[in-house]
Amino acid sequence: MSMNNNDMAKFRELFLQTASAYIEEIKSNFLEYLEDKSNMTVVENIFVASHSLAGQSSMMGYVGIASFASVVENIFRAKKNQNREVTDEEINLIKSALEKVNQSLVRIKDGDDEIKITDEISRLRDIVGIQ
Repeated sequence: MSMNNNDMAKFRELFLQTASAYIEEIKSNFLEYLEDKSNMTVVENIFVASHSLAGQSSMMGYVGIASFASVVENIFRAKKNQNREVTDEEINLIKSALEKVNQSLVRIKDGDDEIKITDEISRLRDIVGIQ
């Protein structure tokens, strides 16, 4: 069964709604994490929202957003499972990338392509050791 432009528009609208909710979940929990880095509920919330955003973005073909979310998922998985500290550099890169993801969602809504966040993703992958 093939999809027409109307079907894709409906999926894109649904994606924008849920992706925005996941980004807000990540941002609000990230701010809480910065206040209390031992709060494992917040770590779990970031992990789950990032995982969901990665899968959904990948399904829709938004590679940059999916890659970013996947890296954040891996960082907070390591925090959750191995109590790995999230470094200041990682925090700054995540903040920068979150802004670009928000801008990407606006562009996608307007019918444009997502913003490139490859620099932040590459630096995060290098720090964490993800290929």
